[in-house]
Amino acid sequence: MKTTFAAVALLFGAAIAAPASTKSSQDGTQIKVSVINDQSSRNADATVAADGVANPIRDLFAKTAVDANGRIIASSAQLIQFVDNVTCCFSKNGQLIPITGRLTFADLDGNKGVAIPVDITDFTFECRIGQA
Repeated sequence: MKTTFAAVALLFGAAIAAPASTKSSQDGTQIKVSVINDQSSRNADATVAADGVANPIRDLFAKTAVDANGRIIASSAQLIQFVDNVTCCFSKNGQLIPITGRLTFADLDGNKGVAIPVDITDFTFECRIGQA
């Protein structure tokens, strides 16, 4: 598991360093992601452009069902509107949680056995096309 995650993180890191493709910046592809608090069953959706721009989670999910007094609390995420060749990532201080058009679910708490809500307020979320 750690090797697979490391490989995906390395690929996404390379994608961040690479210039955005012309397609992703010009075609207006929109990606919709849902974050879920699996303990409370609260969830919210946000739509971002697949342009490689880091979108603050705080801005995407403020005043939604997963906003708990200004803190965004979730345990998982799922892409719900996407294209097959999209690569997205939740990130904070070098911690990368990838989610792609082929791996559309992300466990945000890092524990696949138990749904533990975590504070993702200070994370960002970004997507780009054709980088995976």
